[in-house]
Amino acid sequence: MSVTTTRTAGSTRVPAQRRAPRQQAAVAALDAALQESGCILVSTSVVETGCTIAFYDARSLGRAVDVLADAATRAGDDQLAARARQRGSAAWKVTARPQTWAGAAGDPDACDNRSATTWHLDIPAADIVPSAAALLA
Repeated sequence: MSVTTTRTAGSTRVPAQRRAPRQQAAVAALDAALQESGCILVSTSVVETGCTIAFYDARSLGRAVDVLADAATRAGDDQLAARARQRGSAAWKVTARPQTWAGAAGDPDACDNRSATTWHLDIPAADIVPSAAALLA
C-alpha cells in the first residue's frame, strides 16, 4: 500500500480579526472626509487599539486635527475635541516615521515630490465612531 501526500496551495497567514461593520464604516468615513478636506493621506490602517492614519506631511496632519476637533466641537463633544488636539491624558498619539519610496521601476531616485517623513495619527477605538459621526453631522 502506498501513501501519497498532496500539498495544496494555502496561505500561512493568520486571518486578521474582523471588525464590526459600524467600525469599518466609521474608518471609511474618516478616510473619505479627511481626503475631501484637503489632507493628503498616505494610508489608513485599522489596528487592535483603533486606527492609524498616515499623512504625507505635517500640514496635512495639522489640517486633519483641526477638521476633527472642529467637527467634535460642533457636535457638542468638547472632550473628543480636546483629545483630537492632543490635550489631556487621553490625547491621541502623533508620531513621525521615515517614508520609503520607490519610483515606477522600483528606483527611489525616480520618485518625484517626496517628503522625508510621514506623520501618523493614532485614533483610539473608542473615538473612531464618535469622530466619524461628528464629521458626518
